[in-house]
This record gives sequence, structure tokens and C-alpha cells, in this order.
Amino acid sequence: MKFKFLIFIFGFLIIFKAISNNLDSIKKGIEEHKKSYLNFKSIETPRLIIRKMNLDDIDDMFLFTSDPEMLKFTPIYDLSKDKAGLSQYIKKVLKNYKEGLPDYWAIVLKGKNKVIGIISLDVISKYKADIGYAISRQYWKNGYATEATKAIINYGFKTLKLKRIEATCDPRNSASIKVLKKCGMKYEGLLKSSSCMRGEFYDRKMYAIIND
Repeated sequence: MKFKFLIFIFGFLIIFKAISNNLDSIKKGIEEHKKSYLNFKSIETPRLIIRKMNLDDIDDMFLFTSDPEMLKFTPIYDLSKDKAGLSQYIKKVLKNYKEGLPDYWAIVLKGKNKVIGIISLDVISKYKADIGYAISRQYWKNGYATEATKAIINYGFKTLKLKRIEATCDPRNSASIKVLKKCGMKYEGLLKSSSCMRGEFYDRKMYAIIND
């Protein structure tokens, strides 16, 4: 019995150390890239501008954060079921901007100055980051998600000097899978029950691209 208890304690310490090392790696990665996030202004593509969001964007954003169709695959929208909730969410994002922490940026359609989506590049370590994005349903099938994602990958590799950029998506989200493939990301495997939305667990597909 004592031997089994010692094995349990030893295993717990190994897991705790692994978690601690992972958190330390993320913290060091954020510190390494803090200046770049603080100085971030915008990224321009042929049809889009990627910039920091602000409270003036609330009406544009609410059109897609309140869309039930968007809620199927995107857990963050549970934070903004009404404009009051969305306002609090944007204020939290603005606070992260001021602290040099990675968070979602607004995807703006050129000419109309309209926010049609959001995208992020979250640092996992000094040389690795994760992409997340969403495009308003009325702008689907126009290539905007691919255009924005390619721009963010380019920013991650050229400005942040990352080695690896990852993205996960719901296996049912065929449109997102197509976007990742168009951006040169390769499928690496299925992450079982790695996402929890509204009390239910879902699998996620892992994609990644390497800066060779």
C-alpha cells in the first residue's frame, strides 16, 4: 500500500512539473514578444485591415457574436450573448492590449470600415503560437478567412520569428479545415475531447505550419 502511494505521489509530481514547465514556457514566450504586441498597429492585405478592436466596433461584432450559427463551433461567443456582455469582453481585450498580451484583433473590410471578424495569434512559447479566427456568416465563401490567416502567419514568422504556428478546429467545421489547408497548414492528428462547449466535450483537429 505504501509503495503504491509513493508511486502515486511520484506520478503527481511529474505531472505537476510538466504543467509548471508549460506555464513557464508560455510566460517566457509572452515576455519575449510583449514589445511586438504593444507596438502592433495593423496588418494590411488587398481587401482587409487587421487591427486592434475598440468599443466602437461593438455593433459590427454583435452581428456575428450573437449569431446562433456561429455558436456551433466557436466557444468564445458564449461570453457575448448580449451587448453588455460583449462590451465587457472588449474591455478585457483592451486591457490585454495595454499589457502587451496576445488577444483577438478585428478584421476590417476595406472601403466599408466594417468589422467582419476577429483573429488572434496566441503565443504558446518563444517559437510557437496558436491561431484562432472567425468570420461573420454573411461574409463566408469570399476567401476573407484565408486572406487574414495567411497575413497572420506571415506576421508570426517574419515579425515574431516563430518556428511553428498551430491551429485547431472542430472536425465538423469543413469550411475552417479548408481555410487551414489553403494556408499551407498540415493535419497532425485528432485531439480527443479537448474542447468543452456548453458542458459537452468535443474533439479538435490539429493543424500546423513550420517556418523552414
